[in-house]
Amino acid sequence: SMKSNGADIIFINTALKDVGTKSEMKLMGMNGWNIITKRGGWSYYPWSGQTKSDAMTEDDHKLAIEDLDMLEDFLTYKEKGKSIDYYGMEDVDGTECFKIKMIDNYGKESTYFIDPETYMTIKITTKTKTNGQVNEYSSFFSNYKKLPEGLVMAMNSNYGWDESTITKIEINAPVDEKIFVPSK
Repeated sequence: SMKSNGADIIFINTALKDVGTKSEMKLMGMNGWNIITKRGGWSYYPWSGQTKSDAMTEDDHKLAIEDLDMLEDFLTYKEKGKSIDYYGMEDVDGTECFKIKMIDNYGKESTYFIDPETYMTIKITTKTKTNGQVNEYSSFFSNYKKLPEGLVMAMNSNYGWDESTITKIEINAPVDEKIFVPSK
């Protein structure tokens, strides 16, 4: 869930490894979504005037498709052809963090700021180039919780516009692959 400009937004994110992701959003009484699969990506946001789904650009799809494997970047960076460099320590809101930059095959740069006491990422600055434009944004993570399955997840995140809070995570729940086929 998230509050943005006074409006409540509810998100339901579903991911099936190597098959697809779907992010559903409920905003102003309307339902929208974003779907990513190996063959393409689509979005439908009726609050922005869309009357049917739109396909992602090839550049946007290249950046998004990497998330389908759902494996941690630091565990799989070599096999994915990414490079990692250590840039020393840098202060993030009073915490001296390890600063590590990862660059992928498409030129996406992600700089991770990792708390040396907990080894949890507290900030990621991402720089991408899509459709001829360079975009840079920072994401902040907090309130890490250990799930019954043993994974540790940030329950709060801030992507620069508003903070979101995760209220429920289900791991290995059954997923009908039909949800990754765009409607509208």
